[in-house]
Amino acid sequence: MIQVKRIASHIKDHKIQTLTFLFIVVYTLSAITVSVVRFWQFEAGYFDFGVNDQAIWSVSRFSLPVTYHPNYLNGFGIHLADHFSPSIYILSSLYWLTSRQEIILIAQAVSVGLSALVGVFLAKNFIKNDFVIFALIFSYLGFLGMQNALITEFHEATLS
Repeated sequence: MIQVKRIASHIKDHKIQTLTFLFIVVYTLSAITVSVVRFWQFEAGYFDFGVNDQAIWSVSRFSLPVTYHPNYLNGFGIHLADHFSPSIYILSSLYWLTSRQEIILIAQAVSVGLSALVGVFLAKNFIKNDFVIFALIFSYLGFLGMQNALITEFHEATLS
C-alpha cells in the first residue's frame, strides 16, 4: 500500500513538473509573439527600443555605440555615458546572424524564459513540493511588471 502511494505521488509530481515546463515554454512563445507583433505594428518607440538597438548594432559592427539623445550636447553621445549597461552588448553577436531588429525582442523573451527555468532548478534545492514551485514560477512570470516589460519595447533591465 505504501509503495502504491509513493508511485502515485511520483506520477503526480511528474505531471506538475511537466506543467511547469510547458507553462514556461508557452509563456515565452507568447511573449515573443506579442512583442514582435507590436513591433510590426509600429508600437515600439525610439527612446527605449531605438537607443538600445542602435547601440547594440554599432557594437556588432565594432563601432563606438554613439546614439541620438535629446539631452546630449549636439544631440549625439556615447550610449555607455547615459545608459550604463554593458551586459546588453552580449546581444550584439545576434546581429551577425540577422539584421532584423526583432531579434533583440526575441532574445529578451527567451532570457526571461531561461530565468524561469533557472528559478525552477534553484527552487528544487530548497522546496520539495512541486506545486509550490509551479506557483512561484507562475507568480514570477505572471507579475504585471514582467509582462509589461516584455510586451512594451526592449529594456536592458529585463535582461538582468
